Amino acid sequence: MVFKKTVLIIFFLLLSVSVFPKDNDYYTLKERIESEENFLKGVYHYNNMEYLTSIDFFRKSLEYIPANDRARYWLGKAYLMAGYKEFTIKEWEKIVRFDQADILLKQKLKELYTESFLENKIPVSSNTLFVFLKYLYAFPGITGIETDSDNNIYLSSFLKNLIEIRSPNFLAEQSVSVSKPMDIAIEKDWLAVSSFGDDSVYVYDRKSLKKIESIGEFGIKEGQFSGPEGLCFSKNLLYVSDSGNNRIQVFRLGGAKPELYMVFGKKGKEAGNFNRPVDIAYYQDKLYVLDFGNQRIQIFDLSGNYLDQITGTLLEEPRKVIVKNNFFYVVDQKNGLLKYDFETSQFQIVKKNEQDFQKPAAANFDNNGVLYIADFFTNRVTAYVPDKMKISSLKVDSLLTLNTGYPSIAVKLRVQDMNGNDMPGLSSVNFKVFQEGEKIPDINLFPLKPDNNKISVVILNQTDMSMIKYKKEVLEYTKKILDNLKFEDRIAVIDFGSAFKTVQPFTNQRLSILSSLEEAKYTENKESSFDSALYDAITKNLNNEYYNAILIFQDGKLKNTFMKYSSEVLANYAKNNGIPVFIVSFDEGEVTPLLKTLSKESGGEYLNFFQSNQIYSIFELIRKKQPLFYLLTYKSPFYNPVINKTHWLDIFIEFTYKSLYGADKTGYYIP
Repeated sequence: MVFKKTVLIIFFLLLSVSVFPKDNDYYTLKERIESEENFLKGVYHYNNMEYLTSIDFFRKSLEYIPANDRARYWLGKAYLMAGYKEFTIKEWEKIVRFDQADILLKQKLKELYTESFLENKIPVSSNTLFVFLKYLYAFPGITGIETDSDNNIYLSSFLKNLIEIRSPNFLAEQSVSVSKPMDIAIEKDWLAVSSFGDDSVYVYDRKSLKKIESIGEFGIKEGQFSGPEGLCFSKNLLYVSDSGNNRIQVFRLGGAKPELYMVFGKKGKEAGNFNRPVDIAYYQDKLYVLDFGNQRIQIFDLSGNYLDQITGTLLEEPRKVIVKNNFFYVVDQKNGLLKYDFETSQFQIVKKNEQDFQKPAAANFDNNGVLYIADFFTNRVTAYVPDKMKISSLKVDSLLTLNTGYPSIAVKLRVQDMNGNDMPGLSSVNFKVFQEGEKIPDINLFPLKPDNNKISVVILNQTDMSMIKYKKEVLEYTKKILDNLKFEDRIAVIDFGSAFKTVQPFTNQRLSILSSLEEAKYTENKESSFDSALYDAITKNLNNEYYNAILIFQDGKLKNTFMKYSSEVLANYAKNNGIPVFIVSFDEGEVTPLLKTLSKESGGEYLNFFQSNQIYSIFELIRKKQPLFYLLTYKSPFYNPVINKTHWLDIFIEFTYKSLYGADKTGYYIP
């Protein structure tokens, strides 16, 4: 009924104006109506994540009017979401050949070409270069910088006696007064601050900034401090560089009160002793202490036993050590930002002094690789982005547009760098929305997260005869992991051999899930339906309010599979819809390399049942490896279809992040 009503509206609209370019006026009125009606149906099914159905309708729309570039653009979007990237490229290249492509479409094609190069293992430089972005803020006497998982920035100002928290866009959010703060460390919801003025370490609730612990006072006894400086966490252990007492003190948090766990070091030049330890970092189960007066970095095990030291001519006035994304950096007040290579045991200068700063006192990275360096003399923070991020900019994908609450409109978005990493910590400040060319004044942005982090998992169980010898392990393993299944979670089971079948619809009943696996019938097969089973499993997990994943039990002995769907199509289908594929393998075979690539490209993991230490925490891993989506909402101005000549409304979304840029376009029909 809705579509019939729409056809009538289209008929009267087309009497007054064509919705297509003037060059297409030779198409009959019936052809235009049929093309538009099929396009409308295509958009409807696309927004319901029924991509194959939407593809059929977009193609029908083009059968009536091949020059309908809007339908061709959306056909490309549908192909992409369904996993068929090569068809997307073909359709969008047709728009380019007819000189109808805008800059945005050409950029999207460039991104797809780049993805293809990366998938074909074209070498990419691994060197991390940084490009100056901008001076962010005048902030006197900064001695510490920390970032959290949402890319909020925490600054300690020694001169202002203040800890200030700023958003990823560097807007002031919260602050707390601390006497001469030196350093900041974050673990879970703990925010630890070393107070040089009070000779104490304070622990705050990271969200409320309520002080929950006060550790130490001035003194030389264990548990007391004389000028605490650098901090770091290792789970619930807090490590403190007690610089005036030339030692490291370790406290255990999480109990009724902080407990002194360990103390090591004293003043001296010998190995294991210090001359003003100013900072400490935890990295790969070792502790790295910046020994300022001895111009070295000393390495200890977690029990405080000396292991080794790092020296070099560039270590003259080392102030901070930063460990991020497996890179090891040191801030030296004389020589700038240094990067240490463990293979060559050499330092290299990443940023020299007098290149935007004079006396660097602190530095850190956020999760997007943006580098912040604080200068004590110039009272400013300088931000840099990785060179590769600056060149390639960002990807913005509007995945679906919801108009059912018109005039309230909602757009599901995903924002990534060109390496496919999601961008956390974004807000409405980062976005501009234009509808029919008119800027929308008030927009809202929310990260999409399911209630209680509930998960929806489809288990694919291989029932070829080669797997029967692992049936007992499959059952025992499943029983074990189901102990961690929450009430809101749900599991479905699909058996696959020469054909596939859903043997257990979605449920949270453990006995039903185990029973479906127990009753599996194993047969000798000449070919495997794995590809069709996986495509069906991904489809089952579309359009819901869960964290989604696929969990596969197999042995690598899949015969004649990937006949209907290639591994690339399956990986793209899963990746583009945010459904990571986890493979628990009981053996290996010819298809194992493809399976490993598939799981990695989808955002999941390949786990060897007999070797991995992660298999029993698989649900926790699934929650951890989820993609990040945002929901952008706004209230549309009122549009009268007769006055505005059309009832299709174009939306253009611009995104900026620290001078980086991305954009996408979408649209909807007025319902």
